[in-house]
Amino acid sequence: MRKVIFLLFNIFIWMFNIINAQTVNGNFQIIQNNNSEIVVNVQLNLNQSTAALGNAVIRFNFNDAALAFPKNPIENTDFFIHNLDSSNYYSSVSLSSPGVASINIAQVGANYLNLSTNYIDFATLYFKLNNPNDSLNIKPELLQFFSPASSDEWSIGTWNVNYTVTGIKENKPNQFELSQNYPNPFNPSTMINYSIPISSYVIIKLYNALGEEISTLVRDFKAPGKYQYQLNAGNLSSGIYFYKIQAGPFTETKKMLLLK
Repeated sequence: MRKVIFLLFNIFIWMFNIINAQTVNGNFQIIQNNNSEIVVNVQLNLNQSTAALGNAVIRFNFNDAALAFPKNPIENTDFFIHNLDSSNYYSSVSLSSPGVASINIAQVGANYLNLSTNYIDFATLYFKLNNPNDSLNIKPELLQFFSPASSDEWSIGTWNVNYTVTGIKENKPNQFELSQNYPNPFNPSTMINYSIPISSYVIIKLYNALGEEISTLVRDFKAPGKYQYQLNAGNLSSGIYFYKIQAGPFTETKKMLLLK
């Protein structure tokens, strides 16, 4: 009788785990900015509820005759990992073999990234386009996701690959640029203008005179173009502040003065 009860209990636990197993879905957004660069933006979501991410590996194939990616890629230049705190996750991108790129995430802290049913940007990779007429052949090959316990592997759901050509517009900027805010000095609002020549994940942060982060002004994936952000500093004290942009391989910091 005890064996039967024990067997039924294990079957119940097994069925419970199947019913409640997380399934992770993904989007590969492939954006061709021009005849020289391809941007691959990876997004994730879950089928149900929310769950904390532990370790993860996303490996995908690409045609290395059409696309070039460095053997030793540099973070914030060749790739960008979104929404992961460096004190809680170690992240890297590598070429495991020619034509195979791996996005590697290792959980090292106790504060986890919670995924949900809403898609979030996870990683962005920048490829050089060798042959615009050749097939890119970008497709997922190996996908592994674990809970923070590193033993509960999630199921893999639907992974879509979407391809977009942005085209070349007459007003498209030919370089990254962060302009000086205007007016400066200001009270209490000022405009920050910036230009993006290629599709990029853009982050603009505000810092005080001690270099302490105050807030994130912009955090979004932007198509090539010219943009403007209005900063309202009504809740800040007079003084010197800095604003810093990070967009793909580009980073720059400028100073502003608030006078009340």
